[in-house]
Amino acid sequence: MRYLLEKELLSVLYRGKSVEQFLGYGSTDKTIRWIELRPKVETSEVWLFEVENIGSNDYLDVYSFPEVDGSNSQALVTLQPEKAIQYCYEELNAIPTCWVNQGVIQDEYANLLSQN
Repeated sequence: MRYLLEKELLSVLYRGKSVEQFLGYGSTDKTIRWIELRPKVETSEVWLFEVENIGSNDYLDVYSFPEVDGSNSQALVTLQPEKAIQYCYEELNAIPTCWVNQGVIQDEYANLLSQN
C-alpha cells in the first residue's frame, strides 16, 4: 500500500521519519510541488518544495531537480505534529489520503507523467 493511513502519520513522525505529499504542478506546468513534514524534537517542520519540472519516465529523481526561487531554503512553520498536519490541510490544500513515506514521492511524480 503506497499511501499512509491518516492515523499512521503521527506514528511515523514520532518514530523520527519524514512523510511527504505530492501536490502536482506548481505555479505553472513547468514546476512541480510537494510537502514534507520533518520531525524534530516534539515538533514537526513543514517544508514546501517547488522545483523545475525537468523529469521524464527515465529521470524521476525530483530531489535533484533545480529549485524555483529559493523555495527549498527553509521550513514554512514548526508546530506540534498534529498542528503541522492540520496546517498542511488548511494552508497547503493537502489531502488526508495522499501521504507517503519519504522517497515514494518519485512514484507520485511518475503517475503525473503517465497522465500526460
